[in-house]
Amino acid sequence: MLKIGVNTPLLKENIAEFGIYETMRKVSEIGYHYIEVSQVPINEATVKEFKRAQDDFGIQVCSISVDAEPAPETPDGAHKMNVRDDLDAIRKACETLGCKHCRTFSAGTDDFASLADVLKYTAQLEQAAKRLEAVGLDYSYHPHNIEFAKFGGKTGMHIMREESEALKFELCTYWIQAGGLDSERLTREFGADGRVAVMHLKDFRVPPIDTKEWLEIWKHLDQNLLTARIQFAEAGEGNLDIPGIISAGDDVGAEYIFLEQDLHYGKSEMEILQKDYENLCRMGYNDRM
Repeated sequence: MLKIGVNTPLLKENIAEFGIYETMRKVSEIGYHYIEVSQVPINEATVKEFKRAQDDFGIQVCSISVDAEPAPETPDGAHKMNVRDDLDAIRKACETLGCKHCRTFSAGTDDFASLADVLKYTAQLEQAAKRLEAVGLDYSYHPHNIEFAKFGGKTGMHIMREESEALKFELCTYWIQAGGLDSERLTREFGADGRVAVMHLKDFRVPPIDTKEWLEIWKHLDQNLLTARIQFAEAGEGNLDIPGIISAGDDVGAEYIFLEQDLHYGKSEMEILQKDYENLCRMGYNDRM
């Protein structure tokens, strides 16, 4: 059964202010118990805090972020371990946390600029996936929308799947929609051979428009003003078929789907997670969190 958890980018403000342990306390009090660690460094100190929260609040770290090879520090200052140089440290961290899933996403500017770039990047990820597999871990790639650009009639994501065996895919409901595909259908396609173990859950919302905004769009004849209105949303607050997506995850044997919301539109992190929780409970998923 697909378990529903939280990805730590949706907790960064709380972690910065209160620390990992107290933030995990808040998360558990809402009703969540499964965590993916992203944009929060995995090191001896943070592993210790996540383990303490696991022991005290029943929080389980189920997935961590690692790069295949050394990568530049991200704009938010998070520096990830990499499989090439830190394999033993990754293994030890996962062993301590009882975690078997690792994941990554493209931080390069040229990974999907051409077919040759896609093939080169996929080979790099596949090599890392095989090294992780050898120590009992798996490795998933998380796409945004750029991976759905086509090269010779095939999307970058489909090329990655064809050119790899050990690599898995952490599909994201919002970014699949933003890439012009259907989340449920793609989950069933990519997970048919067991290569979808973890997923991301965020809804895709188009907010109401008032007369003033509509007139402004027509005044400038600027369709970008329409596309800019698309928003990230809490599960159940947008137009995606959340039950259909969760059912697809169940059917392909995925283990976890993590809530995430890139933009907050004036809400606090805990307000967003509370709304997610209430909506998901109303859908009947309270036993999955």
